[in-house]
Amino acid sequence: MRFFDAAATREALPFDRLVPALRTVFTSGCDARPRQGHEIVSPGGGRLTSLIMPAWLAGRYYGIKIINIAPGNAARGLPGLRATCCTMRSPACRWR
Repeated sequence: MRFFDAAATREALPFDRLVPALRTVFTSGCDARPRQGHEIVSPGGGRLTSLIMPAWLAGRYYGIKIINIAPGNAARGLPGLRATCCTMRSPACRWR
């Protein structure tokens, strides 16, 4: 499995290529289910919203994006949004 920081992601996916590629995939038959949202409240009153968004190209790729939104992080000097995307080759579910 490979992890990409922000700089490596920008280098691998420059916007001039990324945006047209995403447009093509989402307009040519990518399967995607409605996102699931979960509200998580901690005992101290903090809140977190977690969004789970799966999508796939049947027989080719499966991906799931997880986004966590923590509005209270701003007061801590931390980012309020964190996201992860896992992509696998299907049907064997090998990491891409």
